[in-house]
Amino acid sequence: MAHSSTGGSRPAKRTSLKPPRNKTALLKSLLWIAAAVGLAPDAQAVMKCLADGKTWYQDAPCPQGTTARPMQLDPPPASPGPLRAAMPTEPATKPASAPAPQALSPSSMLEEEARMCLDWYQKNAGLPPDATYLSATKDRRVVTLVIAAPVSMTNHTGARVQGTTQTPASCEINGGKLDDGWTRTHARRGNWIQ
Repeated sequence: MAHSSTGGSRPAKRTSLKPPRNKTALLKSLLWIAAAVGLAPDAQAVMKCLADGKTWYQDAPCPQGTTARPMQLDPPPASPGPLRAAMPTEPATKPASAPAPQALSPSSMLEEEARMCLDWYQKNAGLPPDATYLSATKDRRVVTLVIAAPVSMTNHTGARVQGTTQTPASCEINGGKLDDGWTRTHARRGNWIQ
């Protein structure tokens, strides 16, 4: 049977506008979506649990025999706004009867505070009188020194060795006076005192 080029007995091929459906690809996509939804963090209540005078917080229900209270968390503010706008623009005035403090240059003020700090460590941490500080810095109310102190120890062969340690130490200075409580806290953190 011969076909002619002008027409023919072949039926016209149907074209579809929809892409062919691939069930495997569709199934994979649905599995990925289900996994993503399952792994997404959900909003859970924070529970405040109380038992035997102890309080703890958890995101699961409290155990049996404990008092449980759901915590209501406030949402964050939409816009915190500028912080500087709330601050006063003019400095507070001093009473007329207060004498003006003597102005110290920044380096001499730091040197004076560093000397107070070194004296405190010599008195309270058992530093020898010939201990000195190599450098001093100040961040707000905390003066930090690098203290050089002579040490004498016995090495692994039993020989006596002389040397110098360089150890940081911090003091709290408030209003030109050493704050003993906070300085003790700094000294404990630096293992100077127990």
